[in-house]
Amino acid sequence: MLVSFFLAIIALVVSLYTRWTWLLWSIAAVLFALFFGIEGASMLHYLIFMIGVTCLILEVYIPDLGITGSVGVIAFVFALWLKYQDLSTVTLIVLASLAIVLILFLVFNKLGHNLQFSPDFILEKAISRDANTNSDSKDAAFLAELVGKVGVTVGGLRPVGKIKVEDHYYEAYSLEEMIAANQPIKIIKIVDKKIYVRSEMNG
Repeated sequence: MLVSFFLAIIALVVSLYTRWTWLLWSIAAVLFALFFGIEGASMLHYLIFMIGVTCLILEVYIPDLGITGSVGVIAFVFALWLKYQDLSTVTLIVLASLAIVLILFLVFNKLGHNLQFSPDFILEKAISRDANTNSDSKDAAFLAELVGKVGVTVGGLRPVGKIKVEDHYYEAYSLEEMIAANQPIKIIKIVDKKIYVRSEMNG
């Protein structure tokens, strides 16, 4: 049964790097159902767990809802506890899940794949209409001129997201673990048309 659980975790991570998001989420939901079962008390465990997963997904897509992420983690762990009633087993499953997520992130990033979502998806349509994004149409010289300029985060960088510089929007990567929404940032460098920034509050 653990196989279905870890396959579901893989499906969720892969969904962040593809455009088949809803399909992969549906597959993950079915796999989690196979893991928990949907009869009697197992259904309650499954529902609690899915609430946790939903909160974690919301935390990824909607910035600065730390409480949502916390609720997600608690529900995630609590559902596993209800199923196994054993701290060691739950701990191992959580650690294995984190390892899978980390490995997949590293593999996708190593292969040059970018996350297929905007941390502030509510503004995505408005942002996409802005012609001044760091797309393939922008040459290296143009982007190089941005180095040293300051702006503000739109949503948040986790570590990728949108920034606003001189009334234009760009996709950017944080050189720190995370930068919250509406925080001042400074463009540090451009690598392969990718903009890397650091919090201006950190100098």
